[in-house]
Formats: sequence, C-alpha cells, structure tokens
Amino acid sequence: MSNVAAFPRRQQDTADSPGPRAPAPVFVTTETYDVWWLISILRRRTKLLLAVMTVIPILTALYVSSLPKQYAASSRLLIEAQRERVLGIEAVLPAIGGDNNTVQTEAEYIASREIAIRTVKSLGLMSDPEFNPELDEESRRHWADRLLPDAPDELLAPLEPLVRWIIDTTSSQPESRSGPIPVADTLALVTDHFLDRLTVEASRFARVITIRFRSTSPETAERVANGVADAYLRDNQERREDALRRASSFLTGRVSGLRQSVIDAERKLEQFRRDNGLVETGGATLLLQQITHLNEQLIAAETARVETEARFSQVRVLSGSDGGLESLDAVLRSNVITQLRNEETELRRRIAELQTQFQPRYPALVQARDQLAGVQAQVRAEVDRIAQSLRNEVQIARVREANLAEAIRRLQEKLEGQTDAEVTLRSLESEVEASRDLYELILGRLKATDVQDESVNAPEARIISRAVTPQSAVSPRRGVAVLASVLGAMVVGCFLVLIIEFAIRGFKTPQQLELATGLPVLAQIPLNNDVTRSLPIHRLVAERPGSSITQALRRLRTTITLSLGETEASRVVLVTSTIASEGKSSVVEGLATLSALAGRRVLVIDADMQNPTLHGRFGLANVVGLSEVLTGSIEIDDGIEFDPTTGLYFMSRGHSVPNPDDLLGSEAMEALLRTARRQFDLVIIDTAPVSSVGDALIITPRVDGVLFVVEWERTHREMVIQSLRDIYEIGENVLGLVLSKVDVRIQSFDSGTEYYYYAQDDRGQDAA
Repeated sequence: MSNVAAFPRRQQDTADSPGPRAPAPVFVTTETYDVWWLISILRRRTKLLLAVMTVIPILTALYVSSLPKQYAASSRLLIEAQRERVLGIEAVLPAIGGDNNTVQTEAEYIASREIAIRTVKSLGLMSDPEFNPELDEESRRHWADRLLPDAPDELLAPLEPLVRWIIDTTSSQPESRSGPIPVADTLALVTDHFLDRLTVEASRFARVITIRFRSTSPETAERVANGVADAYLRDNQERREDALRRASSFLTGRVSGLRQSVIDAERKLEQFRRDNGLVETGGATLLLQQITHLNEQLIAAETARVETEARFSQVRVLSGSDGGLESLDAVLRSNVITQLRNEETELRRRIAELQTQFQPRYPALVQARDQLAGVQAQVRAEVDRIAQSLRNEVQIARVREANLAEAIRRLQEKLEGQTDAEVTLRSLESEVEASRDLYELILGRLKATDVQDESVNAPEARIISRAVTPQSAVSPRRGVAVLASVLGAMVVGCFLVLIIEFAIRGFKTPQQLELATGLPVLAQIPLNNDVTRSLPIHRLVAERPGSSITQALRRLRTTITLSLGETEASRVVLVTSTIASEGKSSVVEGLATLSALAGRRVLVIDADMQNPTLHGRFGLANVVGLSEVLTGSIEIDDGIEFDPTTGLYFMSRGHSVPNPDDLLGSEAMEALLRTARRQFDLVIIDTAPVSSVGDALIITPRVDGVLFVVEWERTHREMVIQSLRDIYEIGENVLGLVLSKVDVRIQSFDSGTEYYYYAQDDRGQDAA
C-alpha cells in the first residue's frame, strides 16, 4: 500500500510554479456537530451524566427539606372611583383617581417603608422572634454549635472561614451582633425582614390591589396581611383630614382679605360712573346691549346656517346616486311623498294581480303601469322641489348671517369711537367682576370644608377581601424544586460532557487523522493497560490469536508487508511517535512477534538511546548492544540476541553514550542496516519520540519506511502535525499511521460502527 498523499499538503516543485512553497494548513478535521454526534458523546459519558443527574437532585431535595415552611395570606383593596359630591370639596381635597397609573402608585405606597413601620408598630412585631433575630435563641448560637454541637474546637477552626462564607451567602438574615442593639436599629432590622416577605401587586385591568404576606406561621401571615391594609386605610384617612384642616385655615384668612377687595373695587366703579355720566341699562351701556343682542342673533344665524348647509351637503352627496334624495329626512317627513308612496304601493299591488291573470298588453294592465309611472314622476318632482327648497334655505341663511355680521361690525366701529372713559369703565368692571368671582370661589370652598357631607368622610379605598388563615404552605415546593433540579442537572451534565469533549486535543477517529495528515491509518490497536500489565504483548500475540489486539497487529503486519513488497532493499521499518508512552514499543513488540511466528527472520533494534524498554519486555539483559556495535567494541553478530520463546532476534541499546546522535548518523549505522537487510527478512527499529530528541530524524533517511504511532485522544493534534512535518523534511518515506490505545467501545459511539475484532480468543475470553 502506498501513501495516499505527501505530507504536508503543498504545491509540488515545478518549473511553472517558482518561488516559495505554499504553507500547509495546521489542522483540518472531519468532525461534524449534529444530533447524532451529541447522542454519541452523551452515550460515551453516560456515567458522568447519570452521576450529575443523581447527585444534584438529591442535594436539592435535602436542601429543600431543611427549609422551613412558608405560609401566604392575602387581602385585597378596591380603589374607589371619583364619586359625585354635594359640595365642591374635590377642589380642596382631590380624590384618588381610578386610572392604572394611580392604582400602581398607591400599590407602591402600600409597599413603602412608611406603611411597613406603621404596621410593625401597630402589630407589635418587634417582639416577634420571627422578625427580630435578637429574640431568636437558635440564631444567636454559634454556627458550630448549631451544625456540629459535639465537634471539638481544633476540628472546627480550619472550617470557620468556609462555613461562615456559606452561611452568609445562603442566609437572607444578617448575622446578629454582639451586645444590645439600639431601638432604632432594631426597628430598621425588623422592617427589613418585614419588607422581604411583603408583596403588593396592582391589577392591570381593575382598580384592585392585592397585599400578600409570607410567614412561617399561618396566623401571622393572616394578621399581617390584614394589618397592612388597615394601616394604609388609616393613613389615607389621616392624610385627608390633615389636608382639610390646612385648607380651612388657609381659606379663612383669604376670605377676609378678598371681601374688602370687592367692596373697594365696587365703590371705585360707582364713583367713576357718576363722575363721567355713563348711562347703563340693566348693568350695561346701550351700545353694548345692542352688540350683545346682535351677537346672540349672529350665533343663532351661524348655527342655523351650519345646519342648513349640512342638510344641503347631504342633498349633494345623495344626488349622485339613483334614488338617493328619497332618503332625505325632509323627504321622508313629507305628507305628499307619503301619500304618493301609498298610491305607488297600491298600483304595484294591482299590477301584480293583473300580471297573474292577463297578458302584458292587456289594456287595464297597460293603464295601471302608466299610472304607476305618473305617480313615480310626481314623487321625483316632489323630491326635487324639496331639494331646491333646501338650496334656497342655504342662501337665505348665508345672507342673514352676513347682514348680522355687517351690523355688528358697524356697532363695533361706533364702540371703538367712544371716549377713553368707556375703556376705563370696562377695566373697572372687569376688576370688580374678577374680585367678586375670586371671593365667591374661595368662600364656596371654605363652606365646603366647614360643612362636609358624608361623601367627604367616606374612604377612597376599601377592603373587599380580608385575609384568612392559610391551611397549606406555599413554599418550599419540593416537587417543583426537585423537578427543576433534575432539568438543571441534565443541562449541567450535558454542559460538562461538552466541556470534556471539547477539551480533548487528540485525534478521535481515523478519518480525522487521515484528513489532517494526508497519510493512511494502517491500523487501530486497542491496547488495554490491564491486559498488557498481566500479559506481555509478545505472549498475548502468541497465546491469544483471536484477541482484538492480535487482530489489529495482524492487519498492521499485512499492510506493511504489502507496502514494502518482497524485495531485499525494502526490509527496514522505523517505528516512532510524537511523545513518550504512546505505545510504539508495544507496537514493535507485537508486530515483530507476529512476523516471527509467521516464519520470518525478524530483527528488533532498540534505538531509543534515552529510555530503552524493549529488553525488559522480552526479559533480556541490556549488557551489550547497539552502542557497542556502533562504537566498534563488538561485532554485529555479538550484539544480537535470540529469544527462543518468540523466535525473535533482538539488539538492545547497550550502554548509555554521551553522543547518540553521532553514532546513529555514522557509517557504522549504515553498515549495520546493510548487514541486517541481507541476513533478516524484516528489521524493526524502535526509536525515541520525535518531539523529545532527534534520533528518529537521523535514522529516517536510512530506513525503507517509517511507521508513526499516535495515541488515541491523548497526543495533541498540533504536535502530531509538527512531528510529521519534521519527518518529511528529512524524507518522504512514511508508510502510514497507527492509532494506538483505542477504546473501540467509545469509538463505536463516535463513528456509529461496530468492530468485528471484538472477538473472543481461542480460550473463550474477551481480550479487548
């Protein structure tokens, strides 16, 4: 099998595309986010989701069960609309309006601190432990005595900050202070507790205010709800009485001064008339009486003209339609029209009878039709006459109005020509009239405040529904709280699952790895730490040929064999990875063992100069090996050991050397690989991770193919991309990728497919 594409994706060097190569994308993924993707990750994290959905509702149920029961009682007030009063007292004391804004304002006033203080004092709530924490012995105890009464102090000391923070955060009541509290502070504290439990709502479509109060005692809830309503009504009545007293005192002083002002103004007016000889008839001059009389006639004429024009405009509108004028009021009230209509009706009846007995040209029938046409013509003529009469009335009304206006204009010209005395006279008269009106107004309001009718004393609001003792608690609602916690836990669990899913920086599917690198994934090896700890890979491959790990390694061996071919020059495979502990040594161990069991001569070279582990896996001693061969201390054959259990030939690392890079890149390494190609069917080299040291990059040009191991969901994608890019800078001979430590059960959730190597081995045991 050949490489699918060269890595990284880049433009090929050609003569037609000079210049630097285009940069490759850092990361591309085939991962899509849809409903099935969400279902797969929820299935994958089912235990976490169930744990969250179990713990949170249980904690919620425990917390809600510890809360005290709350009872609610409510009373309702009706804000009265403005009533009719015998006296004009509303000018002195405006009534509460019935609009929504006023009702809302009154509701806010009921919920104010002023009403709350009045209620607290009237009901004696300062001596109630429910509202006054200083009287509650339980709340005065130390938090440690309340929660853990038998715990020692040395155990509670470290928990002091945490528990105090929890109490301060979850408790709605402030911590009690040591020592006596002033009365004013106690009243403010009790009022705060009172307002926290009081709710006042104004109806949107009615003049009704609902007062609702919550308490741990049903009797207290009822008593306080009614007490707030009573306090508001008393406050409203007191405000009205105080306003009446202040208005009466103010008006009494004003009346005395205004009475003297009216007397002085009238005396001054009479003196001016006598001095100037102005004649009055009925309290006004003759010229003014004429103008006034003509103005009255002009107003009447304008009114008559407007009415006539309205009727005439109706005539014009109705004249545009057939028979429209017949619907005029004047037409309908005409006796002539009524008589003609009766004749028309009689003729129509007679014509209908004749049509049932004779032919259309029967003389009596023709005569009746002619009579009907004559009557209809008379009706139209009468209607036209009435319409013409309306037109004439409009003209007459307009002429009359114009004549009256002209007469008034001439009188006004005469009036303007009078002397300055008349102007002064009118000014004095206006002054007298204004003084008299103001005096009468203030006097009337003073009488209204002194002589109050029953409507004044009637309240502007009244209780329409008094609170009763509640029989059942309104909180805590345990069922609702638990149900809400279940839904909330579901959301939190899904959120945690998504966070964990998005926190995975590695590759989850072979498709992601292939698309990101352009290289094929040759195998997915479900390495299981529990299995490999109890049974080494080389024994697992030999003893359990039906296990899922063996099946995956067998597929990898077949793929590598097809990729390298059977030529002598293609027998050396280098196995490396990005970081340590990705399973590359396990892949080498299993791949080499399978090849040896297939009858091939296989040499395994441990070229991990920093952390060699293969000798321990096969139970061999790391006395001499690759280091001694490359330094020339021993011959190649002396550095190779044979494992009779697996049939493998093995070269360990040997002793540690200070310059491993120079040795791996030396001619001795090249000679070792040439000799290995001649003597062995397959040579597998295990090297250090690419991101740690450069050993793998040094050996890469000398091998026939590179097998790159990537750990499932662990190795960061960017690191894998960079490591493969480094290898391709040396030589493009990567055979493919191996996705190791795959959890096939979880991956089946992600991809929606089942893996057939979930098989049982020959012992009937599930090796996966």
